[in-house]
Amino acid sequence: MKFKNIISILILVSCSYSLFALENSSINHKKWMSAIDQMAVNSTTGNLVVGLNNGSVKEYDFTKKSWLNLVDPSSSILIQMLISPTGRNMIIALGNDKIKLYNFKTKNIYSVPAFLSPITYMLITPDSRNLIISFDNGFGYGDIEEYNFSNNKWKKLHSPDWDSTINSMVITSDCRFLIAGLSDGSIRLYNFSLKKWVQIHDSSWKEPVNEMLLTPDNKTLFVGLGYGSVEQYNLSTGKWKELHDDSFLSGINDIYFNSKTNNLFVGLSNGELEKYNGKNKKWTLLKKWDYSILQITMIQNKYFVGLSDGSIKIILVHDIFSIHLPVLCLYSTF
Repeated sequence: MKFKNIISILILVSCSYSLFALENSSINHKKWMSAIDQMAVNSTTGNLVVGLNNGSVKEYDFTKKSWLNLVDPSSSILIQMLISPTGRNMIIALGNDKIKLYNFKTKNIYSVPAFLSPITYMLITPDSRNLIISFDNGFGYGDIEEYNFSNNKWKKLHSPDWDSTINSMVITSDCRFLIAGLSDGSIRLYNFSLKKWVQIHDSSWKEPVNEMLLTPDNKTLFVGLGYGSVEQYNLSTGKWKELHDDSFLSGINDIYFNSKTNNLFVGLSNGELEKYNGKNKKWTLLKKWDYSILQITMIQNKYFVGLSDGSIKIILVHDIFSIHLPVLCLYSTF
């Protein structure tokens, strides 16, 4: 077949690329026979602090490239581990309802007076003055208390009248609002000045709230649900948006947001690490391991992923960028 006429047109095509690379090895450490339940960065030293399911806490010094044992294993499992925004203290909640305070300078461990109820979640206020803890009262109802480090007194923020336990909490950086995510899928917001709770989402998701994350500007709330859905809430407009349905077919264990690149990272129970690009609104599977992802954090532009087998993986993710490629297209007429 012969073309009577061929027209050549040069077209500029805009293409977006996502580049990522995996390092070949994990952080060097002896094989821990315990899951990585918590990871945090000490703002003072820049070191990585890791809480294991057996109740022990380790710290990795990037300068010395060595591990330091901070807290020995306990007879009770680790529920949660937090580092204060000042980097001076670490709070540890155990499965035996005990709360411990570790001072990084003195290396001493102190007991925080607590309640004889299982701890489900805790956070430290941005000013490092108070500790907020949610409990299970034993009947499946959530209770929230606030502890003041200065006067050693507790103050009740919520009585257990919700028919569900509290799985996650976040607080705004100005300490104005506290948000609680419940196991029935509902989400409540507490106004500290008004001392009043309001429901910002009912239980219509039919999925438990596994994890929540609030962006540094206090404008956006990300919610990871028990069957893999990811939801987004705008605190200014009060509107919800679904970022991903439950087709992940796996629960979301942790969420990390990079405010510089506007990328959201999601760790799943099936070992998948997913990335959501806030610019092009696309999801990308970065890596799948054989063990559940329990924690994600970032240090020195590297993402550290804690797995249920006790290993810590390192992943490098380059920013999304757009380029214009000239493409020669041939059009023919017969």
